[in-house]
Amino acid sequence: EIVAVAGVGSYLTVVKDVVIQTAIGESGYAFLVNQYGQIMVSPKEEGETAANTSEGTDVRNSSNERFAGNVQKMVQRESGVDQLELDGKQKYIAYMPLKGVNWSFVAVIDEDEVLELAKDSQNTIIGMKKSANHEMAEQFKILNWKFLLSGLLLVIMTVTLSMYFARRLTKPLLRLKEDVSTIGQGNLDYQIDIHTGDEIEELAASF
Repeated sequence: EIVAVAGVGSYLTVVKDVVIQTAIGESGYAFLVNQYGQIMVSPKEEGETAANTSEGTDVRNSSNERFAGNVQKMVQRESGVDQLELDGKQKYIAYMPLKGVNWSFVAVIDEDEVLELAKDSQNTIIGMKKSANHEMAEQFKILNWKFLLSGLLLVIMTVTLSMYFARRLTKPLLRLKEDVSTIGQGNLDYQIDIHTGDEIEELAASF
């Protein structure tokens, strides 16, 4: 037996305001597509991307096959980017599903604006490249000197450490040689006193 019913409401007007206020560059805008292929919210009042839920228009049946194919992917909860014609102009669209609801968020921008941005970026990069060539050459010179100095320091450190360890190793050996020579000359009471904590000390003890 039903005792009570609880409900939660979410007003579409809030979502509508957010989507309509979304601006992408100078010409770009956004709209929402639901699970039935209908454009729910759009800043456009007419054209292929105008909201059409009251008419129940399924954009998947549009004569614009490219646009219809993209809407089909939106209904299938896919993400993607495409270049196509909308309302007689070449556009780029990007779409992705929204979490928690069966809607997709779609962003639209004119192809010309995208290409203009690309050209601006290209010109900026070319300008930066030209202005940076001299500085990069100077930096490479500095790096070369740094590498050269680092190499010299490394060689000096290697030679110094090699000499240190060589002396540390040969000093007790030379001493052991002298002590053994003393014993070899007949001084059998001579005591060899070497404490290196390694095999040299064991060798001295054996003698």
